[in-house]
Amino acid sequence: AYNLGRSTPPPAALDTAANHRDDLIPADRALLDYQLAVFHGDPERGYQVARDMARLSPTSGPFVIAGQASLYVGRPREALQWFERVDTNKGWVKGWAEYWIQAVTAAHMAGDDQEGLRLARAARRAFPDQDISYACMAIPLVGMGETAAAEAEMDSAASAQGQDWRRYDDGLNIAASELFTHGDTAAARRMWRRQEEWYAKRPIDAKWPPEMRDLQARVLAQLGEPAKAESIERALVAANPDDATHLATLGIAAASAGDTRSARAISVRLARAAAALSRNDAIKGGPIALARARLAAAL
Repeated sequence: AYNLGRSTPPPAALDTAANHRDDLIPADRALLDYQLAVFHGDPERGYQVARDMARLSPTSGPFVIAGQASLYVGRPREALQWFERVDTNKGWVKGWAEYWIQAVTAAHMAGDDQEGLRLARAARRAFPDQDISYACMAIPLVGMGETAAAEAEMDSAASAQGQDWRRYDDGLNIAASELFTHGDTAAARRMWRRQEEWYAKRPIDAKWPPEMRDLQARVLAQLGEPAKAESIERALVAANPDDATHLATLGIAAASAGDTRSARAISVRLARAAAALSRNDAIKGGPIALARARLAAAL
């Protein structure tokens, strides 16, 4: 549904596909219905349709979508069952490293870190030189209380030869966030400090995507350096004043510095942005909802 024209934006492409829905085979109709449900912000409907699609076309692609849809509605054990049906040696999944982090996350959220560790080892075999496979290993190790082993994994990741779309700092942040969630704040701070040291070794230039600068600001806020975080985010917000992610991180930096007034003002601004969206703007609404939740946690 998203490939009906090289320059056609997703909403228009979906409308075009919807107009020809009756011409599609059942599995493709289910895929279209799933994409429409996601676009309109109806994850429960998307979940139901994704399951139907996987039954109509029991192949790896629909299994992945069913797993993702299950995660979106808080059913990690079912998501894990779908992910485990994927044949990772065939088709596009074979070259898609992101599959493994999603499958490991599902296992972790389902409380099955032994299965997560098995999947992580498979990820390492499939992508031995990718940072993401090290992050996959860190997640179940943290869940099992193996902090030293998780830290060792991320030490090894620093010398990984290749990368997919995730960077080393993404992997460090995944590991740090898991450590923090599991109550090991000292280890989390060590990981975040390592992440900041990684940033410090790289010259700031046009090669730094905005999301990388934003992640650096989040790390600085976690490390108790809100002034540096705020400086980064003010530049990002100046370049893109309506970006909810950058606004939320700016608010988090303000809250970390004790400036709750400014943080709450940003929270109100995000709430107004959310209220101004129509129901058909779910794709825009998702990032705003996540940004509001991040900022609310800091307040």
